[in-house]
Amino acid sequence: MRRINLSILLFFFSLTYGINAQEVSLKDFKISLRNSSSDSVFKTIDERLLKLKVEVLNDSVIVQNLKFKLYVADSLNSKMAKHFALIELLKYPNYSTQKEYFYYLMKEGDIQINIGGLNVTMDYHFKAAGIAESFKNDTLLFKVYKRIGVNYMKSDDFSLSLKYLLKAKIIAVNLKDLQKEASCYMSIGNNYKDKLMFERAMFNYNKSIELSKKIDWERGLAGNYNNIGNVYRKKKEFNTSLKYLFLAENMNIKSGNKEWLSYNYNNIGNIYEDKENYQLALKYFKKSQKIKENLNDKYGQLASLENISMTYGKLKDYKNAFKYLQDFILLNDNLIKKSKLNLIVEIEAKFENEKNKVEINKLKAEQNLQDIVIEGQKRDLLFQEKIRYKEMNLRIAFGVILLSLLSIVFIFWKNAKQRKKFLIEITESKKVLNIKNKGITDSINYAKRIQNAILPSTALIKSNLSKSFIMYIPKDIVAGDFYWMKKINQTVLFAVADCTGHGVPGALVSVVCNNALNTAVDQGDSIEPGLILDKTTAIVQHQFSKTDELVRDGMDIALCALDMNSMKLNYSGANNPLWLVRKGELTEYKATRQPVGNYENLVDFETNEIQLLKGDMIYLSTDGFSDQFGGDKGKKFMKKNVKDLLVVVSKIPIDKQEEKLREVFNEWLSDYDQVDDVCVMGIQI
Repeated sequence: MRRINLSILLFFFSLTYGINAQEVSLKDFKISLRNSSSDSVFKTIDERLLKLKVEVLNDSVIVQNLKFKLYVADSLNSKMAKHFALIELLKYPNYSTQKEYFYYLMKEGDIQINIGGLNVTMDYHFKAAGIAESFKNDTLLFKVYKRIGVNYMKSDDFSLSLKYLLKAKIIAVNLKDLQKEASCYMSIGNNYKDKLMFERAMFNYNKSIELSKKIDWERGLAGNYNNIGNVYRKKKEFNTSLKYLFLAENMNIKSGNKEWLSYNYNNIGNIYEDKENYQLALKYFKKSQKIKENLNDKYGQLASLENISMTYGKLKDYKNAFKYLQDFILLNDNLIKKSKLNLIVEIEAKFENEKNKVEINKLKAEQNLQDIVIEGQKRDLLFQEKIRYKEMNLRIAFGVILLSLLSIVFIFWKNAKQRKKFLIEITESKKVLNIKNKGITDSINYAKRIQNAILPSTALIKSNLSKSFIMYIPKDIVAGDFYWMKKINQTVLFAVADCTGHGVPGALVSVVCNNALNTAVDQGDSIEPGLILDKTTAIVQHQFSKTDELVRDGMDIALCALDMNSMKLNYSGANNPLWLVRKGELTEYKATRQPVGNYENLVDFETNEIQLLKGDMIYLSTDGFSDQFGGDKGKKFMKKNVKDLLVVVSKIPIDKQEEKLREVFNEWLSDYDQVDDVCVMGIQI
């Protein structure tokens, strides 16, 4: 049984809170606790608090003693003692500074995650946020917003998590605190990683790395390298994953962060297991286990023991597999027993707390009763009758208190039972929802395969237009944008199209429009773009006329016919223009202002003939790039900025242009949601 070195605790507590003339009894009490055990110290402190509440009736003295209890609980890492101290301290807001009260709420919120659940935790943290906002302390606001964001991430609430992490990031920027800003980018990256949005996750991890390097923040670098390694593992790019995990290992060794180093080794072991290199997997699992054992991380050891046992099994070394499985079972049983014991202690502590409240009322009542008896001896028999009447009322009050306590215990038991039933129902519902979601996602992924099949291959594009690129970024798994190409004799037909909607609805319309475009070319007798679009419009209208309702879906498109011999380009567009960049100057060829599909007052599509020169750049684009919200102010990129960007991009080699456009788009997008599909085609003559 541990003994408390209260000499050290008392010294630091005295420095923190001070001991004045009115607190001499507290000083003596601290000295009397020097040889107390960790099991008895809190019982002794609670007995003193109970006595103070009855005899002293001085809130300031009670608060000082509660602060002492909290200090001891923090030093001994006793969560339940800390919980009861905080609950009591929160009842005395006038005897704490705003900053102290903020930290009481934050600490109690952290404890409640294992007692009352996420909702109770959030209630405390939002109260803390209210205090930080009231006296405009950005440092405290950052702390609570980031904590709220991480808690929402743990509950799989992506949008609310992102909302509060972005709030924390804005505060970090205003504070000019690069470490806080880097930590926000890392958490935002984890949010996107959990949603399998790897490109955005990597963007945020790289921003965090950039800031961490500026301030030589080794912990930040280690965390980001480890997270990037896990992203590449999910993408099954194991060698790249190992590269980043080893970078994280070096950082953790350099900074002496043994806890994170154990996670590192476990992740490296997982990669080698994925690569079926079981000997190396064992090596790193055992390294992880050794560190967790030294750190006394029991739950971490469970994961390592299970990994080691499973890996020995895969090596068909069943003797060692069984040995580590036994170690796993033994440790797991001990942890379950400890958990049950902690639960019993927690219940006993709660009961003791309720019992203490009754004892306080009883002691106060007995004191009042003694006063009444003494006073009654000085009065006549009539007054004694009144005393007996009051005694009867006190008995009734005791009965009411006892019944109330029993009712509270019963309600607590009933709520716990209902909560358990509710959690089971939620778990089952979640399983059903996950199965349905998987079915839907599988169907959409299959639809993506079908949609990819109708897009021209990279080989076909390069064989017809060797100096070209396609930047294609669907908003969802499937898209409403598509690109198209066909060669007839010496003429190459190519197009970029934007169908109504995006996602599944847009993809369905794109299949109809793509088929209509192919049919118009195959069955027509002309390769003039304007005539092809007239024919395509008629086919799309016919397809959508098979329903009783008027369907106004269709597409905007830029269609070109390039004669490879004469270097002449014929262009026709439905709402989508063509941009020609020649010697650093951009010329826009406007489209006919109507879509391909049902439209009032349709006219024939106009064809423009352009004589091209060597070095010219042709660009076709849908409106997804220009309509994207982002940047510092959350505004649209705008078509003018797209045209200015293309003039700049046209000056770099064609094989680097897509990379540059994608980099600018991702930088602009930052943490905003993508609003539409993006498709840009570039051809160098």
